[in-house]
Amino acid sequence: SAQHDACLVSIDYPGLMSRSQELKKLIENNDGIKQIAIDTFALDNEIHLFDAKLIAFDPTFLA
Repeated sequence: SAQHDACLVSIDYPGLMSRSQELKKLIENNDGIKQIAIDTFALDNEIHLFDAKLIAFDPTFLA
């Protein structure tokens, strides 16, 4: 199978924050996930992009 980089997308932050340990595990087990995009259009009409490794390995990021 082909290897492709991926961007994981979430609608707003609560979807990621409520299960942060599972998100970290998903990123650690899938090297292809390079970025996380948070869609906050309902609040401020923006998309926030984060480096997936920062989220997985910085214990303060999702705290």
